[in-house]
Amino acid sequence: MSWFEKHLEPIPAHLAYLILSAFLLTYALFSSLIRNTLHLSEPPLALLLGILFGPAVLNILNPTQWGLTDNITQEAARVIVGLQLGCDGLLCEGCAGDEVDDCVGGECVFGAYGSGAGGGGVGGEGLRFAEKWDYIDPASFLVFYFLLAIFSIGIGSTLGVDDFLAAFGAGYGFAWDGWFAKKTKETHLPNILDLILNSSMFVYFGAIIPWSHFTPGEYTQQITPGRLIALLVLILLFRRIPIVLAMKPFIPDIKTYREALFCGHFGPMGLGALFLVIEARAQLENGTSQPEPHPPKHTKHKEAIETIWPVVSFIILGSTMVHGLSVAAISVGSHYSRKEGERAPLIGQETNGLHYMVHEGGGGESEPSVSGDEDPQG
Repeated sequence: MSWFEKHLEPIPAHLAYLILSAFLLTYALFSSLIRNTLHLSEPPLALLLGILFGPAVLNILNPTQWGLTDNITQEAARVIVGLQLGCDGLLCEGCAGDEVDDCVGGECVFGAYGSGAGGGGVGGEGLRFAEKWDYIDPASFLVFYFLLAIFSIGIGSTLGVDDFLAAFGAGYGFAWDGWFAKKTKETHLPNILDLILNSSMFVYFGAIIPWSHFTPGEYTQQITPGRLIALLVLILLFRRIPIVLAMKPFIPDIKTYREALFCGHFGPMGLGALFLVIEARAQLENGTSQPEPHPPKHTKHKEAIETIWPVVSFIILGSTMVHGLSVAAISVGSHYSRKEGERAPLIGQETNGLHYMVHEGGGGESEPSVSGDEDPQG
């Protein structure tokens, strides 16, 4: 028995804490360099870390041996995506009510969106009252919205309505006039959320990617690496780009077709897709939204159940890497397209090809996130 084995007793959870926190600390220390110079974001890096320490390579992190079931994965993704959508709702300050109605439709207004927006509005007024009379301390003021977002997710799930839409509605109803956003402008709430929760979930996903299922199996004879790659390419080309190009004349903020192409390209499929694939598999297994601990052995949907997980996992993997590395690729391409004397000192510092990333219209203070972060719609 080695000295390490004799004196130390690390369990998988301890190693997970160590690896994940080391990654987040390193990223935090060099976040400006990584984001603004190398043009990289957390999701692809976290995913690569999960792959490296997962069963496929070092086999240090193996969540499948920790007793983590689809249900835990589903609920973790539900909370994280719901919080992200709630933060998106915070950015919709100043939108007119009629415009929101046109976008979400009557069913949404009186259903999930309406319940979320109503709850968010009540929560916002309550926070104003508490802040006015000095009933709330700064720490509670900051965390109040996160609690409200989780509350709206719980309400939506309990009532059987779209909990993601409820969370988005809560964000809009809570901060419709920009008061809360101005109060917390310097706290960078969405960035904090992405760094901790989003990154942790991508490390987890990297460790559970079903590599062995990317080749033909007993119930998945039609799955091959070539077909998966072809499917990924087709989805990336036709999922968003054609409709955004077609709608360009009707979107004032998009000035050129190059901008339209850029906007159409950046629609990463991440944790939202992870949540939906488990929900879809649960529907195939038992007709409910609650997945089974283990897929049933005898069912008429056996082939679909066995196929959907590896296919969607591959799409999430490919989308995260393609979208997460696209900005860096554009910057590197711009670097080598210049003459030697006109290039930036370091590869990756070129910003000439990225000017259309900056959002200058709409009258808001936000800029679109194009660095590989989650598109909650999957």
